Amino acid sequence: MGSLIETVFFFDSSTSRIMQIADFTAFAVYRWYEGGDDGHLKIIKHRFDHHRNRIHGIKCYPLESTRECS
Repeated sequence: MGSLIETVFFFDSSTSRIMQIADFTAFAVYRWYEGGDDGHLKIIKHRFDHHRNRIHGIKCYPLESTRECS
């Protein structure tokens, strides 16, 4: 287990394409869940793992939420 990071690591996400993808994904899901704006999520939604219109990897909290996660 020599590859665990013990402290918080901050850096400019513009230096890493992987971090840009993670930032955009988090932003798109947040905008959809908190504000009902799915404009950004529509761009990447087809990339999420899914089966028969059910998306895997997104879980809505609180569970009693009326917002559909599909």
